[in-house]
Amino acid sequence: MRVHSQLSIAVGVKGAIFKNRSGQVLVETMVALSVATIGILGTMSVLAQSMATAKFVGDQYVASYLAAEGIEDAKFTIDSNVLNCSGFSAPVPTDESLGWDGSGYVSGGTGSTIFTRTVRSNSVGSRIEVTSVVSWPVRGGGNSSVTLVDYFYNWRNFNCP
Repeated sequence: MRVHSQLSIAVGVKGAIFKNRSGQVLVETMVALSVATIGILGTMSVLAQSMATAKFVGDQYVASYLAAEGIEDAKFTIDSNVLNCSGFSAPVPTDESLGWDGSGYVSGGTGSTIFTRTVRSNSVGSRIEVTSVVSWPVRGGGNSSVTLVDYFYNWRNFNCP
């Protein structure tokens, strides 16, 4: 009888322990789901931020090439003026919205883009300073820009006939 009574006490205590823990699985599940949700939201936030940064870097990359193209256009004009015996003169300033013609960015193309390019030049003696600025709107309502400056010198006298 002693063995039986000790066994019934142990079973009774064990049953009492499990009886008080009946909602514990539900609480553990809710905590696990909360931790998983916070982890997923954190990952999504980092992903969204990295996508916005990638777009900005891509726009900056395109803008730097468009600004360099503005400098190249000015150099072409300066060289053409010299070769056509028009003298070493600064090109006419431009302020243009850039469009897309299906194969590249062009001045006043059919498709509109977010980029605007301004090319200014300043002639001082035998030197021409050309500044090309490409600007575009960014997320949050601001603007960003890339500025390139180049100097061209009349390093030789070109004899016109």
